[in-house]
Amino acid sequence: MSRSAFRDLPGRVQLPITALVANFPAPAEVVIFLDSQYFRGNCTADDYLLALTGCLTAILDRRSTVAIKFHPAEDDAGRKARIMQAVAAVAHVGDLRELPPDFIGERMACNRDTKVVVGTTALGLYLAERGGQTFSFAPRLAASSVRYARLMRQLPPEFLLLCQPA
Repeated sequence: MSRSAFRDLPGRVQLPITALVANFPAPAEVVIFLDSQYFRGNCTADDYLLALTGCLTAILDRRSTVAIKFHPAEDDAGRKARIMQAVAAVAHVGDLRELPPDFIGERMACNRDTKVVVGTTALGLYLAERGGQTFSFAPRLAASSVRYARLMRQLPPEFLLLCQPA
C-alpha cells in the first residue's frame, strides 16, 4: 500500500514490499473482486446480488468483458454459480469468466480504462491508487443491511474517496 492508504489508522506500519510488481494485464475490461461478507452472514445473498448487479448496471455503458475473482475462502459451488448467473444477466456484460483461485489481484496492472468492482476489500483501494477506475457496491449494500452498514463505518475515509460508490 502507498503511504496515503489508511493514513489515519492508529499504529499503522508500512512494510517495504520490493517483490510485488504489477506485471499482469487486466484479464477483462471489468474485473470484480468479491469479499467474504456474503458468505459470512453480514448480509443476505439477495441483497449482495442486488448491490453487485446494481453497481454493474450503473457503470457499464457498452458491452464489456467481465472477470470475477471469488474470495479465497469461498467454497460453495452453488453460491458461485448463482453469482455468475446474476452477473451474466446484467445488460452490457459480454464474455464472463471466473478467475482462478491463484490469480493475484495485487499484481494486476491497471490503466484508466480498467474498471474494478469491489465490496469492501482493500484491494480496491490499492488498485485505485494504481490508476484503475475503482467502484464499490458497498454503499448500496449498507442501505439494506445493518451489519454491513457497521462494516462500512469501519472503513477508512480514503476508501470511499478512491473506490467510487456506484
